Amino acid sequence: MGTPQPPRGFPRDLLEGDAAERLGYFWTFTAAHRLQVEADRAVMRALLRARSTRTARAQTPLGTVVLLLGPTGVGKTTIYHTIARRLLARDLPQLEADPGYVPWCYVAAPAPDRNVFRWRALYREALAILNEPLAAQAGRPRMRAAGRPSLDPGAQRPSSPDDELRGAFESALSHRRVEEFWIDEAGHIAKTAGGNALQNQLDLIKSLSDRTATTFVLMGAYDSMVFRALGPQLARRCVEIHVPRYRRERPDDVREFKRVLRTFQKHLPLVQEPDFAPLWELCYDGSVGCIGVLKEWLYRALDAALAENKETITAAILEQEMFSPDRLVSMANAAINGEAEMDEAYGIAKRSELSRLLRAHVGRALDESSGSVDNAPDTNPTIRTETTVDIPPSQSGQQRQPGERTPTRDPAGESEVG
Repeated sequence: MGTPQPPRGFPRDLLEGDAAERLGYFWTFTAAHRLQVEADRAVMRALLRARSTRTARAQTPLGTVVLLLGPTGVGKTTIYHTIARRLLARDLPQLEADPGYVPWCYVAAPAPDRNVFRWRALYREALAILNEPLAAQAGRPRMRAAGRPSLDPGAQRPSSPDDELRGAFESALSHRRVEEFWIDEAGHIAKTAGGNALQNQLDLIKSLSDRTATTFVLMGAYDSMVFRALGPQLARRCVEIHVPRYRRERPDDVREFKRVLRTFQKHLPLVQEPDFAPLWELCYDGSVGCIGVLKEWLYRALDAALAENKETITAAILEQEMFSPDRLVSMANAAINGEAEMDEAYGIAKRSELSRLLRAHVGRALDESSGSVDNAPDTNPTIRTETTVDIPPSQSGQQRQPGERTPTRDPAGESEVG
């Protein structure tokens, strides 16, 4: 019996390395798949379109908000890293020419304290990442980069610490000419104390985007869908991109999920390549159809196999490293409910509702217009240049005297003598 051949998807010399090297390889490996590629392209189009718009409207730039929504573990952060690498190659010449240029910045919104999100921690993290040298002078009016809005020179210096940090944050985005500001875990921002607090958060995001002419990319699970309620002013500059999971009731999704599963098994640095084909249903249920969850699960299984000196990953190891059923049920419910809300928002029923609403409005407007035309006073009368006097008609059968004219209307005023 021959020695088992290692898979061809990873460098063979990894089998000579230790567990840390093998785990590191698989952790950094990314398997491109259909839903991720579609979302990646949509995000990239939105970002480049926003950049082009800012260039075209350099004197009056406008902010943009991109909402990247999807279930937990679907791969939103992977999309960010893929796009960041692509943008780095695109922006590299400008970065080399101007070391102060920071084309994008990524932060994860911290969990709220006492169930109320505060921007202070996010501002501080962003300022540290941007290495803003003017942060100590937060709130003072300062020059903005070309094509960026400028602060009112007569504005007073903010007095509160939060205003100071916000002023420094806005100045840093402009000073570094940040094109895109990515906020992961955006659902944390939506956690407020009630009342008008949520609307205040939405207004703040709009203000930050407008004042800095920066694209804000909000990434989050379906609890971030509240950001779809952005007011009409920002809604027209808001792009929604849904990153769905693979759904078992769709044959195309099942085929793609199986293909990704085969790709993963070929890139697991083990002596014997696992055979996940007979276990695809277990893999689907244990990942709820989310590729990010699947990869993290396989990573834990690889760690367990290496720790136990196993040549491959078995079904027993998979079940051992699988999330608990109650946790998976919670994830599945959140995904299904979020999908239903997204399907409703973009479904035929909503389009029909929109059509009925607009047609009903047109009908009411026409009814009101037709009902008032005949009885409405003449608000723009025609200007008359002569006045006439009515002459009553002659009585029926009454004979006119010789020389008497036929009744008619004469112009009032003096007449010219021929």
